[in-house]
Formats: sequence, C-alpha cells, structure tokens
Amino acid sequence: MREQSQLVKIIQNVGWLFFDKVFRIGIGLFVGVWIARYFGPAEYGVFSCALAVIGILSPLATLGLSDIAVREIVSKPGAANQTLVSVFALQAAGSLFVAGAAYLGVSVIRPNDEMMSHVVLILAVTSIFQSTIVAKYWFEASVQSKYVVWIEDSILLLTACIKLALINLKVSLDTFVLVFLAESVLMFLALYTFFFLRCKDSSLFKFSGARCKALLTESWPLVLSSLAIMLYMRMDQIMLGEMIGPEAVGI
Repeated sequence: MREQSQLVKIIQNVGWLFFDKVFRIGIGLFVGVWIARYFGPAEYGVFSCALAVIGILSPLATLGLSDIAVREIVSKPGAANQTLVSVFALQAAGSLFVAGAAYLGVSVIRPNDEMMSHVVLILAVTSIFQSTIVAKYWFEASVQSKYVVWIEDSILLLTACIKLALINLKVSLDTFVLVFLAESVLMFLALYTFFFLRCKDSSLFKFSGARCKALLTESWPLVLSSLAIMLYMRMDQIMLGEMIGPEAVGI
C-alpha cells in the first residue's frame, strides 16, 4: 500500500509539472506576441539582446545545481538543510557575479547605449532572485511540486495581466522590464514564505564550506555543458546586434 501511495504521489507530481510547462508556454506565447508587436523591431531587439547576454552567463548563476540539489535532498534527508544553505550560497555568489559581469560587459561593448545598459541591469538583478529560489528544490524532492506550480503560475498570470496593462499605457521598455523584476521578487518571497511554513526543520540551517566544495566538484561539468549550449543558442543574437543593429535582432 505504501509503494502504491508513493506511486500515486509521483504521478500527481509529474502531472502538476506537465501542467506547469503547458501553462507557461501558453502564457509566454500570448504575452510575447503582444510585447513584440508593441515595442517593434528596434526596442524588441534591445530586449532580446539583453536577454541573450543574461542567458549566456546564466549557467554561472545556477551552477548546474538544480538536479544535484534535489538528488542530494532525497538521498541524504538528514543533511537537507545544509544542502539548501550551501546551494543558496553558491547560487547567490554566482548570480551576483553574473549580474556584475553582464552590466560591465554591456557597458564596455556598447558604452553609449543607455537603454541597453538599463535593461541588462534590471534583468541581471532579476536573475539574482530567480537563481536563489532554492526552496523549490525542497518541494521537488518532497514530491510536493504542486505548491510551487500554484505559487509560480498564479504570479505569472498576475504579472501577465500587468504587462498587458502597461502595454495599453504605452510605457517605455526600461519601465516595462521592471515587471520581470517584480515577478521574480514576488516568487522569491512567496516560495520562501510557504517553505518556512511547510518545512518543520527550518531552524537547523547550517552553512558548510566542505559541502559547497563537494557540490561544485559534481556540478562543474554541467556548468560547462550549459555554457556551451547557451553560447550556441544565443551568440548569434549578440553578433547580429553588433554587426547590423538591435532592429535586425528584433526582426
């Protein structure tokens, strides 16, 4: 009976994750079309270039630790809190490095493009909050992904409505991308609030330098793999923007 009950939980968990993917694709496609049509090729090209810069560096923020963290929490439940703290510290350091590197890189490559610098800075800060939501690893390891789906999809739907409202208000691009930052901050606060309500051992968090080293030893091949993939997928956008201009990227 216990194995059957666990199987049912796993199937339900997979179902929630599948729903989450479909929902995100649907909302992303619908809102993305509106964003592209509103800003046009030039400003949408700036937005796309900024996303490409952050995207290429993003493996250095997550450090390939998502799957490893879930595995470690499942296999070593007694050290789950130590794992979460170590992953949080590593991803916080990585995301801060990415934010600084992205902003510095754009400032050097395009020193006179204030719009690009502002958008990259906002998206870089957004990536800090996105990369440090390690609480969701605990929900995944505990086969409770439905709570993550409820929270993230509710906030996604709310911010999608706000984005459409801002399009109707005809706001500028650098103001518009603040919604992405607000979305990440809301998810960060909501998931950690719910995590501390659900996790009964939240008072036992301890940082471990040895644990960080062990995690990095396992994750560095995943970082290299992810960097290669992101370079392959995004570098053409940056090259096109530099050779022809953001409008070509937007098209």
